[in-house]
Amino acid sequence: MTVNLFESSLFQQFSQTVSNVFYLVGFTLQRMGSYIVNLGNGCIYEEALANCGPLNFAASVSGQVISIPWLFVVLALSTLFNWVSRIVRIIFKLLAITFQGESAGLLGFSLTRQTPPRIHIDVGEKMETPKYLLGKKGMMVDGERKLIHCYAPASGAYLGSVPIMDEKQVNDAVLKAKEAQEKWKHVSFSERRKVLYCLKKYIVKYQDDIVWMSCLDTGKTRVDAVLGEIITTLEKIRWLCAEGEAVLSTERRSVGPLTLHKTARVEYHPLGVIGAIAPWNYPFHNMYNPLLAALFSGNAFVIKPSEYSCWSSLYFVKIIRSVLDFCGHPSDLVQILCGDNSTGEALIRCPFVEKIFFTGSTKVGRLVAKQAAEQLKPVVLELGGKDPFIILQDADQEQAVELLMRGVFQNSGQNCVGVERVFVHRDIFEHIESRIVSLVSKLRVGNDLADKSTCVDLGAMTMGPTAIQSIHDLIQDAVDQGAQILYGNLSKLSDKNSSMMSPVVLTRVSKDMRIMQEEVFGPVVVLISFKDDNELVELVNLCPFGLGSSVFSRDYYRANRIAAQLQCGMCNMNDFGVNYLCQSLPFGGTKASGSDRFSGVEGLRGCCLVKAVTCDRIPGVRTRIPKPLKYPVEKNGYLFSKSLVEVLYEDSQLQRMRAVWQLIKTALNK
Repeated sequence: MTVNLFESSLFQQFSQTVSNVFYLVGFTLQRMGSYIVNLGNGCIYEEALANCGPLNFAASVSGQVISIPWLFVVLALSTLFNWVSRIVRIIFKLLAITFQGESAGLLGFSLTRQTPPRIHIDVGEKMETPKYLLGKKGMMVDGERKLIHCYAPASGAYLGSVPIMDEKQVNDAVLKAKEAQEKWKHVSFSERRKVLYCLKKYIVKYQDDIVWMSCLDTGKTRVDAVLGEIITTLEKIRWLCAEGEAVLSTERRSVGPLTLHKTARVEYHPLGVIGAIAPWNYPFHNMYNPLLAALFSGNAFVIKPSEYSCWSSLYFVKIIRSVLDFCGHPSDLVQILCGDNSTGEALIRCPFVEKIFFTGSTKVGRLVAKQAAEQLKPVVLELGGKDPFIILQDADQEQAVELLMRGVFQNSGQNCVGVERVFVHRDIFEHIESRIVSLVSKLRVGNDLADKSTCVDLGAMTMGPTAIQSIHDLIQDAVDQGAQILYGNLSKLSDKNSSMMSPVVLTRVSKDMRIMQEEVFGPVVVLISFKDDNELVELVNLCPFGLGSSVFSRDYYRANRIAAQLQCGMCNMNDFGVNYLCQSLPFGGTKASGSDRFSGVEGLRGCCLVKAVTCDRIPGVRTRIPKPLKYPVEKNGYLFSKSLVEVLYEDSQLQRMRAVWQLIKTALNK
């Protein structure tokens, strides 16, 4: 068995000791400085020196100290050692973050230093389209043949057909997962980390394969795939390996005056089988995000991917199943259910599934919640978003626009946390407006896999002409009510033979337009001007969605004040979407954006049965019922219980003493 140096308690103690040595030297020098001041003029500045920085202290005693040269020497050394102490802490923290979670030692090789075998895919292989599908394009649910026909959105190429699973097949798959979970739930956290580390090695080494599959099946660009599929998943693995065990370890809780003889704790036990219904916009990460949390907490995992991404999802499931097998664990822990709405309904109805994670539209989310409620089955709903992006007049405008472009056009706008409403203070509105139009006019739209020697900015719309037509209708409605298109051509969005959509910049948008209330889910910049903070908050909160938000300002007090008033589940100051890279944070929204949370401490513990446990603190000292309260209750039972309340919770000490005397009398008398 190998031990990770950076994960060991010895390393943690060593790093803390080294840092404390430098800190104590600096603190000692600060105290010496205070004595020099005292000796110089008899004034006592020791408290001032201990409670403020060296430079502020030097300023406060300037001109009053006799031993000025010595004081400056001491203060300089004190500052130096304090800085070194902080630097040492940062270095050791970075080392721990970088290497924590790897079960392999620094020297030698072990199983986790190897990479699981590559899952073979025929990159570039052209599949022959069945004759009955010739001339047809786009994803098709073939009810007659019980198949889902899969096409590449960017090129229209036929990828293959996937069988639709019925309810019996769903139940059989869940039972396989449940059987494998009976063994997995007893596996140590160290062994679970080893599985995740092997997976990390595989993702890093074969990321080209994952990116290619994601791009081919959804039409996104390779850059969007790396940012949205690879990095986010690897960060999830890093956080789970580094902090997951601590989050799920037994937690001690406090006790009250009536339970001083007891200890209290909270235990986190795996639920069993966790089911997920995932969307198509990030097929790899949307699968692995709940999968990783489920496996690390000791559960089995069953996923039903979107019909639009089931072709690549079959490959992605093979990766984790291969890793589990490579590490000596049953691959049946993870199951995939390809199919249509009936398949998802069967998963929700299955009595062996303990919890459902659903990510998708608000409309479908309501149906999922209703079906789960019939069985009192908990469900996490991560639904639509219409995130506001707020630029105040004192913001770093270039930085804000830079992040705005990524927030709007990442994955061609097909993000639940994508920027859908841009609120700009009227003092800088024209400048921001012209800057955005200038940048948008340079964006390139196309198939990123067609020429790998270059990159495009926007890929295809995964749902093809259906999605484009829906966006066209929202823009047309806004234009009919007075909105203005600053960039883009509305007529080009009507092409029913194309899955490519050029970007659009829209301004003069009012709060009553559909595009301010409904999710666009496409490459559209919607600009809104505001005059003051009160108007801004009112406009933002009128929207029925409440997922994420961004506020840009150099005035942090003002930015935080505005953020506190926004009805949403997440907010980033001077940034976009960075909260998702902080995997310690929960992810989720409010209102039509869903309920409950995944990711972070809350999401990981949400995969568990949270069990409250009490135990005797001292052997032999146990709870006994006072005589007046034993069944059958005596006639003075009420007087005894009333006196007990006053003894424990009465504020007046005199009244409490009277209650103690009454309690004793009641206990002794029948």
